[in-house]
Amino acid sequence: MLAADGFTRPIAVRNAGDGSGRLFVVEQGGRIRVVANGVVLEPPFLDLSAVVDDGDNEQGLLGLAFHPGYEGNGFFYVNYTFDPGANPDRTRIERYQVSSGDPNVADPGSATTILEFE
Repeated sequence: MLAADGFTRPIAVRNAGDGSGRLFVVEQGGRIRVVANGVVLEPPFLDLSAVVDDGDNEQGLLGLAFHPGYEGNGFFYVNYTFDPGANPDRTRIERYQVSSGDPNVADPGSATTILEFE
């Protein structure tokens, strides 16, 4: 059964475990989209397409995990590759928080780098 469509290179579907029933679809190009009641919501939950390097098949926004206490603290984690310039590509894991005003949108300014490596 088709839940929703219209995604570009989807690589993962997650549930936040917050009882909302929403699905979070990770697109390799750098966007996380929310599906609620079969509708893909706009704007994206988080759009990292400006920093994500998805030039090769095994690059891009590659992971999304919700904190076990997401319902209370709003924390979630992403894993993506990026190109810092002259150096080899790097992988970054960051923590974000959902926005205080809209549970369907993350706060892009809440990024905290947890780990980064070549």
